[in-house]
Amino acid sequence: MSIVGGVLGACVTAYGTWLAAGVATHNLPLSAARWTLVALLVVAGLAGFFSGSVIWRRASRTRENLALFSGLAGGIGGAVIGSGFAVALTSAYLTSYTTWPQDRLDQLLVLLSYPAFAGLGLFVGGFVGLLVGLVLGGLLRVATALRRVDSGPMANNPRSL
Repeated sequence: MSIVGGVLGACVTAYGTWLAAGVATHNLPLSAARWTLVALLVVAGLAGFFSGSVIWRRASRTRENLALFSGLAGGIGGAVIGSGFAVALTSAYLTSYTTWPQDRLDQLLVLLSYPAFAGLGLFVGGFVGLLVGLVLGGLLRVATALRRVDSGPMANNPRSL
């Protein structure tokens, strides 16, 4: 894995999570908002580091299907971030503004809300990560093509572009 790509990926995902979580935790009490934001930034930083490092490593080896590969890696990282985002916000809001229900059916519904919102966050985060990964992977493919055009024994080979 590449450290440079991992750090770039972690910075991009942490910044996006900072913007989204700052708005989403605005109505929470201050201590809950801070702990939720820290947890989300840690999850986003780790997922972004791993996604960015594998994309950077792939770009340094070969450019074949780089946009598709980065879209897949971004989708997986986005799904992890989206799922963590949904579970963290669900737990923060439920613990801040509700009490534990007394009825068994209500307790079951509260417990089932976590995997339901995690699945929703998984889908939304994966879709956003896929789109961001495709766009940035396409830009990375163009950037690596510009860097490699005039170098190496295959400089004039049209198949190398």
